[in-house]
Amino acid sequence: MKKIFDDFQNKIKRNSLTRDDFLREDLFPMFHNSYSNAFVKRIADCENPIFEQGEDKYIFHIPLDEGWEVRLDFICENDKYKLADLDSYTLPLKKVDQLPFNDYIPLPERESIMRQEYAITRTVDYYVRLKEIIGKQEALNWFRDGKGEKTGVSAWMPYFTKRKAFVAYTAWMQGRIYGEDIYITEFSEERSELLFKNSSWLFLYKVAGHLKHMIPYGEYMELFETIWKDRALWNEYNASFSYEGEDIRISLAT
Repeated sequence: MKKIFDDFQNKIKRNSLTRDDFLREDLFPMFHNSYSNAFVKRIADCENPIFEQGEDKYIFHIPLDEGWEVRLDFICENDKYKLADLDSYTLPLKKVDQLPFNDYIPLPERESIMRQEYAITRTVDYYVRLKEIIGKQEALNWFRDGKGEKTGVSAWMPYFTKRKAFVAYTAWMQGRIYGEDIYITEFSEERSELLFKNSSWLFLYKVAGHLKHMIPYGEYMELFETIWKDRALWNEYNASFSYEGEDIRISLAT
């Protein structure tokens, strides 16, 4: 079955892929944009992908650095093999061999970023759909959730004065629930600072091709800043932002 992969790989090398090589319309542009050049090159250069056969898919895994991979799924349609999906995550559930079934292998090094990708994709999807109906500004307003966050701060963080409580609550929630590598770098009622190292918001826009098709980068970051400015305001801070690589620094001042 490696011929399926070889034929697709050769088309990449000859720059002869057409929309008919893809089962999904949105996959074709991923092989014709500058941001995808690196992973497309990895596919083109791979000599020995790992092959598996699913119930209706022919699956090829290409190992990348640090335990990541690119996975290509092909389906036969009208006697032609087409790329049906491409991703970096593969859930380790290959068979359900007895019922009732509840044996789910964990992915401890991936679950946090998978959780964030799911949440961020839903946020962006809702925003884009709302924007089509009510316009950009009103759509942004839907994601001003500072009032709800303030309720969470009051309910769950009793140990600090109110502004510091917001900082401590945010750091704990983002670190423990959402898996962010987050640091409190300043901490007072007058001024605090949160540092997201390798933030999921920036990392996912870089690696998740679907987000680039959903929303321009500038608007994506405007949505992020709108959310966090409102959370800060409801807790009596003004927020400003600085970026370095994939790190985000949120400065909070009265």
